[in-house]
Amino acid sequence: MSQHHLPMTVAAVTAVGGAVGYARTKSVPSLVAGLGFGALFGFAAYRIKQGGYVSGNEIAAVAAITLAGAMGARAAKTKAPVPTALFTVGVVSAGYHIYKLYGLSKDGFKLVPPEN
Repeated sequence: MSQHHLPMTVAAVTAVGGAVGYARTKSVPSLVAGLGFGALFGFAAYRIKQGGYVSGNEIAAVAAITLAGAMGARAAKTKAPVPTALFTVGVVSAGYHIYKLYGLSKDGFKLVPPEN
């Protein structure tokens, strides 16, 4: 699997989720957050695909940590399924991109060169 597939998928999920949130409840913050996170993950996927391995994974990791933090707080407060799902997506995505950046070796974490 190419490394840009996960951030592109998360970009689509967050953008569509923001649009659906707006359509259902007229929530402008949902729309702005969904499109904003979608743009960040989409840009990260673009950078990874164009060879910006480190910067793309860094952007995706920061976006995923931010998404997980925001949705984790909301999920804890409301116990609603959508924030819980987005929290999970953020945690999984952050773990993936951090692993891609610093992979595990016998010496612990280190910067890993991109796969060819």
